[in-house]
Amino acid sequence: MGGRGGDRLALPPPRLGAAGLAWALARRRSRREFGRRDVAAEALAGLCWSAQGRTASWGGRTAPSAGGLFYLLLAAEALGLAAVPVAAFDDQAVLAALGLDPAVLPLYLVPVGEAV
Repeated sequence: MGGRGGDRLALPPPRLGAAGLAWALARRRSRREFGRRDVAAEALAGLCWSAQGRTASWGGRTAPSAGGLFYLLLAAEALGLAAVPVAAFDDQAVLAALGLDPAVLPLYLVPVGEAV
């Protein structure tokens, strides 16, 4: 799913779901094993929205900080997905693999997939 370097993936509107915050907090774990199925576009839309989605016409966002990482991890759990932030990687290899501009500095990678 997706593309490289500037390709845009059209996503459907996010499905916000009914799982409560306490439920997601109690279940959240860093998981490092993933199933083989692709993440559905609807789930990907929900993850993107949880990290920096607009919540108000004046520009309000779901995440009050530039990171939004914790919101993303909770959303993954609420969607029944596994996720783990990774901060130790070869920056240049990531830039090349994703076709990103060399001026971009990746801080985290967050693998997301089917929970096993």
